[in-house]
Amino acid sequence: MLSRDALIPSNYLLETVKRHIERELSIDQVKALISSYYEENPKHDKDGSKEADMVSARIEVVLNEKNELHNREMHISGAFQKQDIEDEKQDIEGKKQDIEQEFPYNDALYAAGFKAKSLSHTAKLYWEFGRERIFGRGDVVEIVGITPSPASALLKKLLEAGVIVSVSGAGKGKYRFKP
Repeated sequence: MLSRDALIPSNYLLETVKRHIERELSIDQVKALISSYYEENPKHDKDGSKEADMVSARIEVVLNEKNELHNREMHISGAFQKQDIEDEKQDIEGKKQDIEQEFPYNDALYAAGFKAKSLSHTAKLYWEFGRERIFGRGDVVEIVGITPSPASALLKKLLEAGVIVSVSGAGKGKYRFKP
């Protein structure tokens, strides 16, 4: 891969982008994973790879924006049409855009006193399992990269915060995110 301005993307970005290309992850999930990767492992930011990774993710967002200023294809295809602002007043106070939070449990976790690291771990689990898939301590160990004892403590804190619920009939110690 070519680098510009001596910024070299990390192998972690390349692996994560492959998952994005295969539609396993959204670009927001890629950005969250990259951010948590460097928060948890600052030593990985040797030779500016963090900056390269963050810039690469942002470029992907800009290239995929669907507006006339950022998308050349919309200009060429004619999808962008001039608005006649002389005859009719535009409704700029109509519907407000429905913006879903990137991570739906932020408020509950902040209220429960979660620190940045625990928030990051929880976000990783959420992006991996969503609200439907069941997971256990072993999955937490594997996905988050922590030992069993901290994984158990994290699960206990998530249960107490009401973010996850125990799943009966799936074996002992199985959970899913609360709908």
